[in-house]
Amino acid sequence: MTHDDLLLPSVIDRIENNLVVDEHFPEGGRLHIDHQQPFLCIYRKPPARQDAGTGELVTAQASFVLSAGESPTYDPIRYIDQISASLVKAFGAFLLFELWTTEERQEPAQESRRVQRLSFTLYAPMDCVPEATLEALERSLLEVDWPGGTPEIIIHYKEQIAPKDLEPLLTSATEAVTWLGMEIDPNYQIPGGADFYPDLLRRIRRNMTNAIRKMAYEFAHSHTKFRPRHFHELGRQNIEPIAFAVDRRLAEIDDKFDLLLHMTPVNVEQEWIAFQECDFKRTPEFHYRPLGINPVELKKVLFSIPYELVEDPAMHQLFADKRDEIDKQLTLMLARGNKPTFYDSLSLYGAPREDLLAQAKELAQRTKESDPSVLEGRSIGADELASLAGRELGHYRKRLPDMPSTVEVRDDVTGLIVVDGNLLIGRSVAVDQARSEAAVQHEVGTHILTFLNGLQQPFQLLHSGSAGYEDLQEGLAVFAEFMVGGLTAGRIHQLACRVIAIDCARRGADFIETFDELRGTYNLADRTAFIMTMRLFRGGGFAKDVVYLRGFIELLDRIRDGLNIQSLYLGKIGWKDLPLIEELNWRNITRSPALWPRFLQTDAARRRLNQIRTGNGIDQLIEG
Repeated sequence: MTHDDLLLPSVIDRIENNLVVDEHFPEGGRLHIDHQQPFLCIYRKPPARQDAGTGELVTAQASFVLSAGESPTYDPIRYIDQISASLVKAFGAFLLFELWTTEERQEPAQESRRVQRLSFTLYAPMDCVPEATLEALERSLLEVDWPGGTPEIIIHYKEQIAPKDLEPLLTSATEAVTWLGMEIDPNYQIPGGADFYPDLLRRIRRNMTNAIRKMAYEFAHSHTKFRPRHFHELGRQNIEPIAFAVDRRLAEIDDKFDLLLHMTPVNVEQEWIAFQECDFKRTPEFHYRPLGINPVELKKVLFSIPYELVEDPAMHQLFADKRDEIDKQLTLMLARGNKPTFYDSLSLYGAPREDLLAQAKELAQRTKESDPSVLEGRSIGADELASLAGRELGHYRKRLPDMPSTVEVRDDVTGLIVVDGNLLIGRSVAVDQARSEAAVQHEVGTHILTFLNGLQQPFQLLHSGSAGYEDLQEGLAVFAEFMVGGLTAGRIHQLACRVIAIDCARRGADFIETFDELRGTYNLADRTAFIMTMRLFRGGGFAKDVVYLRGFIELLDRIRDGLNIQSLYLGKIGWKDLPLIEELNWRNITRSPALWPRFLQTDAARRRLNQIRTGNGIDQLIEG
């Protein structure tokens, strides 16, 4: 009995029971079917030439076959007829899509450094032509941004479709089983075809993945009894083990340090007193917590993680972006207190754009900061604020009884900070009673809530924070302040001045010059100006404070454009991750948020949300 005789019944049984099939064959072949699909992507290695990277263009799909070519003893291609017959029973029709590269590709001139334009030749059968499916493929290839520019697309109709020197998979198309072919001039390959340009291939692979899914989506609706709601439903729904492994190793590194905590001085109160005593003329000398990590060693571990083994393009993108962000964070940690880190932090958080800076200056002129030493109402101290935050956590604990979050008042913390889902409150904190609810919802109703929702997701990345999550996260936190009526003119003034302070440092101002600018030109109280300047110059320079106003303004713009805010609370995610998160939602990989902010469930909040949707910007939201 042959290998095929033993394996084939098991494969068909798993397909018919909608179970994962992932068989690796001895000579390099592979059969992968994540779940029942009305299509199968195929790549056969050409028998007499190198073709590096091309097989990876199909491995992102939920259903594919890789063949080692040259008629190996064990070849999943032999299963095509039986697989097709099984899935025709499930869907009523089935599509085979084969992809290959042209042999006579046009090489760029040696002196040319430009990426060559891609060309696609689509092959369709002479009979039973799936015209709408072919048009969907052509349209999806033209609607995305390809390296090298808009691709050339040619369509040929042939009786038999196959790469050169290989036999056709089918002798003829039928109403039940049809096939299409695609030939690519591979601009991602280094001349000779023995190797490829990794970044170029990844970008092409991502585009190709979506183009094939859109083609299969149209085929399903036109030819089968299957009606997917979105083309991403045709993606993988079972997470590959290597993705969990990469996520876990990234989380292990991320959990070893908290950048914000380690960049914040432990002697702020002492230096504030000394700064007053010297009449604001001496630059403070801040001290920091000792590092419990070796940033250089962690970088070695970070770049030893095998990201390239993650086949899923969406997950690969999330992991690669997080790797790069952690690398930048470790660079800041390495330089902390030893040399200026301001421009390193700009690479992490981005500099204020000119339009943001102009808006910040306009807002600062139109608003007036409330001097925290002369509060209009009663001042709430750290213990009372901790009690309010604890009660708020109690509401969410009813839904998640095992949630780990706590509230703690600390001597070594300035202000309020959430670390690993726990709220730390500096003992010297004093908050105007009128803004106490806003402060609680900023920290608990946003930062802790998204942490807890992220814990319910399959990937740790979504509670520790995807790359660049701070803009959206802090935008949501300021949004929470507005939704409970706590976004005062003074608070807007403060957020605007944070952007202005970063621009001061970017123009070369030192601690004293920035402090004087905030206190003199923008009328900040002495202590407020000191704390803001400290936040900017801590650790040698830390530009994180740009994200508050920038993130809030972008959130307002997107809500006015119709954004559904529910998905924003799924975990700690960044703006650029939203398309990837939407894809993972359609693929049933991520879950709906376990917790929904309590402050959004009131009539007042609904009125304020409508005010955002119908308004013209942040100016209309200032509540005095």
